[in-house]
Amino acid sequence: MAKLQNVTTVNMIDGEITAIKYNGAVYTKVDGIACGSDVVDGDIGLISEEAALASFHANSYYEAKTRTGSSRFIRFKAGNDGRADGIKLNRVTLFRKAETTTASAPFAEMVVSRVEAVEKRMNAIETKLAPESEALKVGDYVVIKPSGYLLKTYKVGDILLITGFRGNGFPIVKADDRESEFMNTAQIRKATDAEVAAAMAPPKPKTGDIVVITANTNNSNNYVGDIGKVGECRTSVARVEVVGGRTVGNWTYYTEMRLATPAEIKQYEDGVRQAEVVAKQAAKDSVFTKAGRKYKELRKDDVVRITDGSGHNLDVGDVGIITELSNSFYRVTVSGKMDAGNLTMAKQLEIVCFAENRVDAKGAC
Repeated sequence: MAKLQNVTTVNMIDGEITAIKYNGAVYTKVDGIACGSDVVDGDIGLISEEAALASFHANSYYEAKTRTGSSRFIRFKAGNDGRADGIKLNRVTLFRKAETTTASAPFAEMVVSRVEAVEKRMNAIETKLAPESEALKVGDYVVIKPSGYLLKTYKVGDILLITGFRGNGFPIVKADDRESEFMNTAQIRKATDAEVAAAMAPPKPKTGDIVVITANTNNSNNYVGDIGKVGECRTSVARVEVVGGRTVGNWTYYTEMRLATPAEIKQYEDGVRQAEVVAKQAAKDSVFTKAGRKYKELRKDDVVRITDGSGHNLDVGDVGIITELSNSFYRVTVSGKMDAGNLTMAKQLEIVCFAENRVDAKGAC
């Protein structure tokens, strides 16, 4: 870049710079520039924030070049190779080298002393107010601030990560899975630690999410390490339903849970399926217990339903009566079907009606 270095402010009126110093020479502000042809080689331009482009830095000084014609643009050296780019007149403050005159030694010394004093004060102010963008580096987070126009990919207030820098010194930024873009340093500022923390905070769990309990400061019936599903949600806590856990007193702070990983979600779902199997089995056990029998204790004249059609001639869903017990096999006689090839095992049968509960001799309960 052909950005001029070591340009200092010599005079400022009501916040507007009216004179600068560069390479030992004083340059004063030029008013009344109507077109590019009014510019003289060697003039120095101060680029405004609104005029900053890929070739120029905002609030920086560049050397101007003479331009013929009535163009409303001023040409500035944008690269070390002499390349020049144009910027509109109304977006540049132009300075021209002041004519030198012979002055007495005491007067000259006074002027030099005054200039040096102003330079010291301005340097102190510039150091204090130096834009944060000058210290930006890869890995820093920045915030997009209002800059006169908005980008298509990002919006004002977005927190972005600097992933690199272009050749012109502009940072390359990226957020989430959105594409990278380069930014004018006038468009961004370094994010505070609080802003970064807020942007990086995990999303708040919602009803239906699978979460892992990470702490328990409210004496919840959920334990650290439990995996459960978020139920009812309130302002600061949510009910987390853990497989096999208690269904009361199971409130957990959002700050003491995190979203489960895919592997943890699978672990939770496997636990749910296993619990369903156990519950179903317990329900079946209770049927036999209530009848005064052991689980799967089948007897002659019991009415049963076929649940597995392998190894015999009966069909799944057939309902029949146990008419014979032979070792671990049960002959099930089904009305309308041959009484042959109908030996089954207990695990292939589901009880419909115990023999002692039948009220007729035809298999009806």
